[in-house]
Amino acid sequence: AWNANKPALAVDVGSASVVLNASQNGRPMTVVRTDLGVGYSLPQLLDQVDMDDILRWLPYELSPVLARDLLLNKSLRPHSIPQTQEELLLEQAVAREALRLALQDLLPAWIGRLDGRRLKAVIPPCDPLIAGGSIMARAPFHGHAVLILLDALQPTGVSEVYLDEYDLVPMLGAVASVRPLAVVQTLQNRGLTFLGTVVSPTGP
Repeated sequence: AWNANKPALAVDVGSASVVLNASQNGRPMTVVRTDLGVGYSLPQLLDQVDMDDILRWLPYELSPVLARDLLLNKSLRPHSIPQTQEELLLEQAVAREALRLALQDLLPAWIGRLDGRRLKAVIPPCDPLIAGGSIMARAPFHGHAVLILLDALQPTGVSEVYLDEYDLVPMLGAVASVRPLAVVQTLQNRGLTFLGTVVSPTGP
């Protein structure tokens, strides 16, 4: 069972947009960024982030010029899939930065809403923390999705992480107002893939 005292957060990284939906004590907070994404919106994203911020997530050396060329080529063919491991990791690095930019817009909505604690650069423990979007749902390994979430969001405390492999969350949101019990049954019957529990201690 999910902890009702913790905020819930669902993120969706798509080709043309990034969506963050949070809920705290029944109060929804949503950010939709149509200028961020890992496909169509790559040119707009590259105008907002330094290439070094993207390259820091790569475990190999890549020149900023070549990285930009690869990403602009991806924007021309947004439905193409990575042909090499290096291209896959580059797209996942972009997803991290897209999430970080969207999170900067969402955090102010949480200020003053979490028992008087002021949020700075981190999010509170979330239960659940749901990852969506093809770059995470179609990743070769579930661990890729977890790493993208942890690097981009850097949650604190104890968070339960799930993966929306079948793009159910948007549909469940529409169904909830008509048949809320159907949403509960879907979630209880493993509609979302449980990835694990993340423990992120904080302190000096």
